[in-house]
Amino acid sequence: MLRIEGPVAEYSFHKSRASSHNERSGRRISFTEACLASLKQHHALTETREALIMKQVLNRRKFLRLATAAGAMFLPFSSPGYSLAAAPNDRLLKYIRESMGKTLRPASDIDPSGKSIPLPNPFNVPCISDHFQNLFYYDTYFLNRGLIALGDIQQAQNNVNDVLFLVDRLGFVPNSNRLDMTNRSQPPYLCMMVKDIYEATGNKEWLKTAYPLIGKEYEFWITKRGTTY
Repeated sequence: MLRIEGPVAEYSFHKSRASSHNERSGRRISFTEACLASLKQHHALTETREALIMKQVLNRRKFLRLATAAGAMFLPFSSPGYSLAAAPNDRLLKYIRESMGKTLRPASDIDPSGKSIPLPNPFNVPCISDHFQNLFYYDTYFLNRGLIALGDIQQAQNNVNDVLFLVDRLGFVPNSNRLDMTNRSQPPYLCMMVKDIYEATGNKEWLKTAYPLIGKEYEFWITKRGTTY
């Protein structure tokens, strides 16, 4: 039985198909025709895989655009449709105000468990409960939008300072300050975090210290996380 490797699949398969066809039509299929048929099938499968990969890439791009747009609109400082000051009896807002402080964790020089990078400023975690008790990159952006809208600009700045600390130490913002999550990152929202703090405080001296670290993270994404798509 002849077997052809590579793009030309098993000749035996085409030979058996040819024999079946011969019985019906009385015509013999040549070796060249069998090879061409196999190549055509291979190219069709390749095009299908490439189309699937491109669809996945476009979906990721769409997600990042939507995530960025959502972040830009999440709890804006001034919204004609919803005002924090104008909704004193809003149950959801009341819950957020009462719960935000429960997500605050203290600064530390060491981590007794040895599982996290200690952070120099108090920081907010995504959950009140036992899960996700570290600073997370992507979550911190949205937490900060809420903190600034609630008027706690200082704590929002503390969070950003901790994120900048991680950039200074690692060269990028990790997924979290947990040691087992420092091998990856999340959507790069640091520049928008810094922008939010500067717009809320107007502190140019602070901006001068943050700017080089934004550039450092940008360099990481351009050189270490680039893509040809």
